[in-house]
Amino acid sequence: MVHEFIENSRFEIDFKLGTALADMYAKCGDIDNSLKIFNAMSKKELFAWSAMIVGLANQELGPKYFKPMNDIHGITSKLEHYGSMVDILGRAGRVQESRELIRKEAAAHLLALEHHVDGNYILLCNIYSGFTKWDKVMNIRRRMKSTDTQKGPRSSSIE
Repeated sequence: MVHEFIENSRFEIDFKLGTALADMYAKCGDIDNSLKIFNAMSKKELFAWSAMIVGLANQELGPKYFKPMNDIHGITSKLEHYGSMVDILGRAGRVQESRELIRKEAAAHLLALEHHVDGNYILLCNIYSGFTKWDKVMNIRRRMKSTDTQKGPRSSSIE
């Protein structure tokens, strides 16, 4: 009814109105119309993607839109997006994928936050080797060497 009024009134459906309509349809469970509005939008801002990912959570289609948001459209995911994805994957029983997403995201930001902490490099190498991403392990080791970060002496709580 709202959408029909907008179309009859010949309002331009810009990214703000499109986001609101897509969000409204998704929250009402009308995922087909939500996707129709979303896909027709010429400009998709961060809020539009957020509305779709959260709206698709109940449909378990969120992961389908999460990767293109980053890779194709160049929109940087925020913490809220990753939280939504972890929730979506968890509800769908895809716990291992949820864990992998958390590890990858933590790995991506760990060195940016604390590039001077040698333990972060080791942690990243361990995470990547656990996923058999040997090229990434080598990149981390090269980065550690190029920044002249040295592994410091370690101690144990067991005496």
